[in-house]
Amino acid sequence: MFRISSGNGSGDDDSADWATNYAGHFAIEAQKAGYLPPPGVLDQWTAFQRRRARAGVPGEGQAELTQAYRLFTLALVGAAELPAMNQLRERPSLPVAAKWRLAAAYQLAGQPEAARGLATGGPPSIEPYRELGFTYGSDLRDRAMVLEAVVLLGLAEHVGPLAKSVSESLSKKEWLSTHETAYALLALSKAVTAAMQELAMAGGRFSASLRQLPEPAAGGAEEIEFEVASHPSLPLRPLAKVASGGELSRISLAIQLVAAKASPVATLVFDEVDSGIGGAVAQTIGKSLRKLGGDRQVLCVTHLPQVAASGDAQWSVTKAASRGRLRVQVARLDHDARIEELARMLGGAEGTARKHAAELLEGG
Repeated sequence: MFRISSGNGSGDDDSADWATNYAGHFAIEAQKAGYLPPPGVLDQWTAFQRRRARAGVPGEGQAELTQAYRLFTLALVGAAELPAMNQLRERPSLPVAAKWRLAAAYQLAGQPEAARGLATGGPPSIEPYRELGFTYGSDLRDRAMVLEAVVLLGLAEHVGPLAKSVSESLSKKEWLSTHETAYALLALSKAVTAAMQELAMAGGRFSASLRQLPEPAAGGAEEIEFEVASHPSLPLRPLAKVASGGELSRISLAIQLVAAKASPVATLVFDEVDSGIGGAVAQTIGKSLRKLGGDRQVLCVTHLPQVAASGDAQWSVTKAASRGRLRVQVARLDHDARIEELARMLGGAEGTARKHAAELLEGG
């Protein structure tokens, strides 16, 4: 760490550079999640990191990745070192993880053109490997780093394949280090959080964290817990305890949009996914459901015409009393019947509603 055991506090010669990056990174993320590090620790850490960043890179490969990660953490805390970033960018053959960490640093520093320049061509494939020292790297760790950068840069077309790859690695019955698991969960959390912003949950945050079990079990000493905050001012809390029905459906939709291709579930059912929304947001949710339906069967209970019009097929569910008994009837609607039902859901003047319904169906 940056404060060495001798107690002189400089740490410039004997510090563990990768561990300093790693610890600082997750301290920053913890602070963003509402936790408070000990007073002064992040200020000392930032000052130390800036000194190390300005000292340059003594070698290639791991040294370049360590510097890129350091520059990323500084940008994340709002103390970007642009001269050091520019020097590193000029290096001819940066490792994949270093290149994408540096791209993320430029994006955080408000330099999107430089970030996109490093991301030209999209994420490359990463060959399997495992490093048992220095940066404790693995192909999963590197893919998670690239995924986090892709989310920051808004490269939506690359999120799905990377998220699938990371999710599949987490799902295998294989040993994973805490190091790579932490990076993978953080990257997936960032991807789900980004998806939430488009589903009427602006400012909401999602986190997949490791929770210590009272006793070790067959699957290990920890379990994964989903946490969510529906507003920027609220702390993260367990998903099952704080989300309403509509929020739970939208968060589930966000998770599925990120990790759909890695999920074995063949049929998904969404209820109240459109609760408390309308207009353009409803159309966004409808398109998201339709996109998800390209990989599996999706059923959605909705009262919004914008969502209903996005489906490949539509059913009408009605209740009626007959001979003292309540009967529920489900009928599949053909094209003309869909227009009539969508017009009914829209309300308003009959002719105008039908025209709008036809336009919705055409655009769905």
